[in-house]
This record gives sequence, structure tokens and C-alpha cells, in this order.
Amino acid sequence: MKKAFTMIELVFVIVIIGILASLAVPKLALTATYAKATSQAGTLKDVLMQLKTYYIANGKLLDHKDSNWQEAVKTMSPQYKLSSEKNEKDPTKEEWVGCVNLWPTNNQNAQGKNKASRAYIHVKASSNNSSFCKVFRNLEAVKKWISYENNGVSMADSNIFSDGSWKEDQR
Repeated sequence: MKKAFTMIELVFVIVIIGILASLAVPKLALTATYAKATSQAGTLKDVLMQLKTYYIANGKLLDHKDSNWQEAVKTMSPQYKLSSEKNEKDPTKEEWVGCVNLWPTNNQNAQGKNKASRAYIHVKASSNNSSFCKVFRNLEAVKKWISYENNGVSMADSNIFSDGSWKEDQR
């Protein structure tokens, strides 16, 4: 007589596979979210670099007082405009646009030496609390840009990880 698996053994194997799958699938989905968030954080970095380039070329940023802040950022950054348009067509594309707000300001917090002509981009967390936005805002670089709450990302410094306060305050 041939030996074969009994029905109970097959049921146990199926239950164990089901338990393992229930543990693995959420992690797999979260990994995809982290990958997407990291990629889109790179897009935000590109937008900040385009805004710095605009500042260098024009000597100032378009201020949100002069026009709608979102329209001002779209004018200064072609990447932000493209991301916004993609997000309007399909909210699952370029989701980062809904996770943070970019706010350009000129002569913000002009105190201390060499701060009179400072321009900043404020990166503020939006009210969108989707799982993607939580992951996106928790990425180290994005968290740092949001932490520059008072000053914003300085357009006068050579790096996008500066709020512009550390050099001048120590002179």
C-alpha cells in the first residue's frame, strides 16, 4: 500500500502557510510603500534644488504674498508643476505633493549678521494622514526639512540640509 499524506496533515500545512502569509504580506506592502516614499523624497529634493537654482538666477524667490504660494512654486520649479499635474490626474502618482506644503518666503527671520537678504522654502506637513504620507514624512531627509519650521530650507546656503542659521550665528 502507498503511503500518502493524511487529510489532517495537509490541513495543518495549509494553516501554517496561511499564518506565514498573513505575517509576510503586510511587510511586503510596507516595503513597497517605503520604496515609493524614498523615490518621491528624491523628487522633493529635486524641487528644492530647482528652487535654489531659481533663487540664484533671479536673486529672490516669488513670495507667496505676491501670488498664490502653490502657483509661485509651480512657476519656480518645473518638477513641482509636473508632479502636481500628475497628482491631479491620478492621486496615487506623485503622492508626496499631498503630504507636504512648500511655502516660499523672502527676507524671513532677518536677524543677526548676513541674514538681511535671506530666502527660505518652508516645508510644512499637510493635514493628509494617509499611510503613504506618514511613511513619507517619517523619512530622515523629509523629517529634517519639516523640522526647519521657523527658518525653512535656506536658499542662500549650498546645501539643502541647512536652515541657514548655523554659520552666521557663530560669527
